Amino acid sequence: MHRFLYLLFCLPACGQTMCPATPAYSICDITFDVPGTAPHDAELNAEFRGPSHRTFLVRAFRSAGNRLTVRFSPFEAGTWDIRLSSTLPQFHDKQLQMTATPSDSNGWIEPANLHHFRYTGGAALAALTPPHLWVGDTLPSHLSGSTFESWVMERARAGVNHLRVPVPNFMEESAFDELDVRLGFLNKQNIIADLVLTPPKGDRQSREAFFQYVIARCAARNATWVILDDFEKYDHAPDLVREISGYLDEDPFHHPRTAGAQVTSAVFADEKWLQVRQYGSANWDISAVEDQIYGKPAVSVIKADSPDDFRHQLWNATMSGTYPEAAATDGATLSYLAVWQKTLADTRHWELEPFFDADNARGLSLPQTEYLLYIEKPGPVTVRLDGKHKWNVAWINPLDGKVDESKDLKDENFSGSPPDNSHDWVLHIYREGHKEGLKSYHFESRPVLLQDVEVDAAKVPFEITRPSGDFISPTTAVPYATKLKRETKASRNMIYLWTGEVTADGEGYRVLGTGSSGEFKVPPGIVRHFPATLHVRVYGLNGLGKLYSLDQNFGLTQ
Repeated sequence: MHRFLYLLFCLPACGQTMCPATPAYSICDITFDVPGTAPHDAELNAEFRGPSHRTFLVRAFRSAGNRLTVRFSPFEAGTWDIRLSSTLPQFHDKQLQMTATPSDSNGWIEPANLHHFRYTGGAALAALTPPHLWVGDTLPSHLSGSTFESWVMERARAGVNHLRVPVPNFMEESAFDELDVRLGFLNKQNIIADLVLTPPKGDRQSREAFFQYVIARCAARNATWVILDDFEKYDHAPDLVREISGYLDEDPFHHPRTAGAQVTSAVFADEKWLQVRQYGSANWDISAVEDQIYGKPAVSVIKADSPDDFRHQLWNATMSGTYPEAAATDGATLSYLAVWQKTLADTRHWELEPFFDADNARGLSLPQTEYLLYIEKPGPVTVRLDGKHKWNVAWINPLDGKVDESKDLKDENFSGSPPDNSHDWVLHIYREGHKEGLKSYHFESRPVLLQDVEVDAAKVPFEITRPSGDFISPTTAVPYATKLKRETKASRNMIYLWTGEVTADGEGYRVLGTGSSGEFKVPPGIVRHFPATLHVRVYGLNGLGKLYSLDQNFGLTQ
């Protein structure tokens, strides 16, 4: 005890500055003055041990005035013991303490309930932690000062709680000082920073040093990690993505990770490190099919040509099971995103899954409780419900959020048309009393399981008719097509996804196309050596949500 008290009183004299009492999920910086004679690569690590006896190892980073800074964010109130280890003798094996005070923060976020998110803090029981509705935008690079703050606050008022933020790819302290200010302001507005990581120039050793610095400096923020902006444009992308993910294993707070993608990052979905699928394509067939395959939540980056295009992409992406992150919003698209946020926040969004048994609509549902459907082209709609209950019915205008309450329904089916045909509509069918009763199950009221994909060719309702032959050219357009073996009500509304992979080269699969027919070119990034074998897989998702798959191999020669 006497040794510990000596250390506390010695802090200023020994060139150490402790943070004051810190609210849970807030930043605590502990700084250490480094003698000018110390080597530049001097290391200092701190092991934090909290009231629940979990330990976290945090690496210090170089900061202004020849200092080392340990940045930490306590996740629970109480006393935290700290043990230092360092290549500098004056700091090695020292013991400190910090105090964390209670806060009303919900904490970080984590994937949960198969395709959704929840907060890690709050209630003691994980099953009672609040769900998280991901509503994202992208921070423009040109904003500064008060313009930056007003832009962010406008998004916060609209319900935005995620912003994509590029991390500098060079170790310049002034650039990271500016990033610190921005991240601090975002977190004060309860906005999570989705930090987009790109590697610096140089060899693997320089990349490792850079990402260690980024993690030490940024991981204590409320954030997620996005590895690369669009991974497909990098040479040998899977190797680079896995390398960077390996560095992120040092993140003591285990923030969710994804890979930025032009099309889909589900290429990595079978790897443990990837916790969130990301989509950069406006083709909702891709995410709709992959939502049935992978038990990880998804975010779609929406790049639109017009406000109307944004709104249509926003709702179609939602019905494919993904959360939105705008590539950038203006006044009109932000207002559409605000309507989306308000609409979804009034549902049990953390339990909704894609629903297929509807005509002229795409939907989400929680059986026995509620349905949310998007009618992109106004007209008669039929929804087959899961029981003859008393249902509340409301039409929601996605342009302004106005609600047109319809007559309650007591039937197993809903049939009707939107209030007018001038634009798209959202239909909400729900059992208000039953929905309120489910609040006793604050997060999860039903098990959600992935379906088994039908791969038995005899049971698959379609066949591959093109490409034909055993070989295809890697440089020319290749026709592809399927043919239904038997036509049923379900098979008439098939969604197809074509993927290709050269397994031997380890680059993962790429999307070749969608639809029952078309043309594709072999993506150059997936093949390194010739001759090669292209493994083509075709998924077919029928109108009732049943997923089928067929495989075929083709030779590739230059």
